[in-house]
Amino acid sequence: MYNYQLIITVGTSPEPIKKSIEQIKPKKIIFIASKKSEDIFLENLNKEESKMNIEQRYNRQWITLEDFHNIQKITEKIIQEVKIEHNNWIKHGENYLSVLDFTGGTKAMVAALTLCAYNWKQYEFRYTSVKTEQKVSVIPGTEKIIKVDNPLEIYGYQVIEEAILLFNSYSYSEAHEKILNFIENNKNNPDKKKSELFVIKEYFDFFKKWDNFNHKDAQKKIGHLEGKLNDLKAGFRPFINSEFKKNIEGNIKDFSDYFNKMINNKNEVKNSPYLIADLIANAYRKSKQGKYDDAIARLYRSFEAMAQYQLLEKYQIDTSKVDDEQLIPELKKKYEKNKKDIKLGLQESFLLLKDKKDVLGEYFYELKLHTEISPLSLRNKSILAHGFESMKEKNFNQLLDVNLKLFKHLQKEKKIFNMSDNKDLKEEFKKLEEEGKAPFFPKLN
Repeated sequence: MYNYQLIITVGTSPEPIKKSIEQIKPKKIIFIASKKSEDIFLENLNKEESKMNIEQRYNRQWITLEDFHNIQKITEKIIQEVKIEHNNWIKHGENYLSVLDFTGGTKAMVAALTLCAYNWKQYEFRYTSVKTEQKVSVIPGTEKIIKVDNPLEIYGYQVIEEAILLFNSYSYSEAHEKILNFIENNKNNPDKKKSELFVIKEYFDFFKKWDNFNHKDAQKKIGHLEGKLNDLKAGFRPFINSEFKKNIEGNIKDFSDYFNKMINNKNEVKNSPYLIADLIANAYRKSKQGKYDDAIARLYRSFEAMAQYQLLEKYQIDTSKVDDEQLIPELKKKYEKNKKDIKLGLQESFLLLKDKKDVLGEYFYELKLHTEISPLSLRNKSILAHGFESMKEKNFNQLLDVNLKLFKHLQKEKKIFNMSDNKDLKEEFKKLEEEGKAPFFPKLN
């Protein structure tokens, strides 16, 4: 059994509100009214209360509006006062519920109350419908309470739309969190949209995990999504174009295939051109968010991963535990006092490749990436590395340009992207993003 608090917008007539009070028998009522209607309404309500079928008195509280036609000021008032009263009420337990009745009052009052409530917990909507004579006079006794059990029906669409905007701005965690919080706030409400909201939440969670390099858990998510395609399409139906809905099954299959290339049969994330491309795409997303220091750190790691992959794949040299016999004289001298724990950094790894006349190592030097004035030195100046500078977009673009040139050489034997010699590589990368092809993420338009 619920303990009700009635939050109600009022005009001047007590008749509709009388019906609501009699039906839910609230322990507390918060009236939202203008000063003028407060006086008239209170006088009328006092006259009617003696006739009302209520067993106990209720506490009254008035929220008085200075301007009952100004939706901005009414919204501020509700946030500052009404929301606090609602939160204080539901703190008592799960059986404490606020009923929001917007039968009376101005259109601005009704709109403000419904707008403010969309992320509240433990509440429901009600309003009173009446029959009228000649479209003006209310016929007494015809009042009927209309109960809206589940705000999901009203606000679910708004929350999905807001989450899609976050998703399209690369804020995958925030998009997931918005849907998750909405579901949690309405967990006791039965609703046909819940399965759709849940699978949309899972869809956003998949990209959140992937964006955070949590590849194994992301792979599990995509397996679940493959069985929920109809709910996913239905949930997105009002918001995205038909072309995306038509291709969503193919997109998810592409993502699943890509994960199978990044994760081996032993469920291990293995360094490969696919993982390196994932790093570069991740850096690209961070740059689009203006997080250039993060983006440059990821690009730097992708340079290092290219060298590590080439050394292991072609020469069986693991840069995390190098045998002294695998080193060139220049590096042997450097590590002669520590032969048992040799780990090669980025520059040392490319030096070793160059000595082996490897095409990747030679091109690294051709691009002058071994020099102190190369774009790679930008990473050391970043506050996230060894310096105190904040990186800018132009710094990222400088590094991305040489990164893609080097990556093109790496993937010559195993084609991942169709990166031609004659086109701007960044433009080709951008096209892949627009198409939403792995490891790029789609836009929900």
